[in-house]
Formats: sequence, C-alpha cells, structure tokens
Amino acid sequence: MEQETKIRGLRVIYNLHNIKIIDSYQINNEAKMKEIITEALEKNTLYRTNRTMNDFIKEWKAHNRLYKLHLFRNHTKDVDFEDKVTEKKKCIYSILGR
Repeated sequence: MEQETKIRGLRVIYNLHNIKIIDSYQINNEAKMKEIITEALEKNTLYRTNRTMNDFIKEWKAHNRLYKLHLFRNHTKDVDFEDKVTEKKKCIYSILGR
C-alpha cells in the first residue's frame, strides 16, 4: 500500500520497499537531505533496509549531479530509496555522490 506525505515542502511517496522524494533536485544541502531522510524513515515504519544514511545521501547527490548535467532528467529529478540496491548502483552512487 502506497502512502504520501509532505516533508519540508517536498512530496514523499512511500511503501514497504521504497521511499520516493519528488523533485529532490531542489535540495542541495546535505543537512536538509539528512533531515528529510530521517523524517521519511520515521514516517515509513514498515520500510526495512540495511542502507546507511551515508548511502542515502550519496544516492541523492548522484541524482542531483545527473539532473544538473541534464542526464536522464525524467528519472533524476526524483530520488527513489529502494530497500535493496545492486552492487553496480552502489558503485555508481559512491562515485557520483561524493
């Protein structure tokens, strides 16, 4: 079952396996990212993952960098924090999310 809320003015859609932050490209401040992610995790009590805050931040930053480069804008304007991420995606997020 999908639910939706607003956090810091951004729409957040979540379910058992995913947290999606709509128009996440608008946030570039790491402290604000952490606040939004923390609140989203608190609201989505069913979401279970082994991902760390650092993993979430790297993914968000990677999406923002790709968005600024006008690459895959339909997919990079929002960030999806899936509960499981492939090793290939982890590597990409680690490089682009520095």
